[in-house]
Amino acid sequence: MREIKFRAWDGYRMTTAGISFNNTTGVLGGEVFGSKGDIQEMPVMQYIGLKDKNGVEIYEGDIVDAFDWGVGPETQKPICRSVVEWDSQEAAWQLNPQPTEDRYDLFRSLAVIGNIYENPELLND
Repeated sequence: MREIKFRAWDGYRMTTAGISFNNTTGVLGGEVFGSKGDIQEMPVMQYIGLKDKNGVEIYEGDIVDAFDWGVGPETQKPICRSVVEWDSQEAAWQLNPQPTEDRYDLFRSLAVIGNIYENPELLND
């Protein structure tokens, strides 16, 4: 079974979040560990259940560099920089923008380099 974890951005740092759900109404509430803020007012990101090529957990909102894992040394340049997002149409985690390489195993070749809250400048590179 996949581990279900969340984190939240409290405006200053990422912190672990505990969420409680109700089947009919959705999120009931939660707790952001180490923060005095209200979780209802914070962006909450879900762990997608995968780790990048360096063993770092990948969360929604992470900025990742995608590499062509089948070619060349580990020091090669990334083929694409993307944000990890949930696609409700496809009911799947997606990269935005999508790399031009259409590989079923793309998530094996990602490296988390930051997230959209702490490192938005990475998207401008």
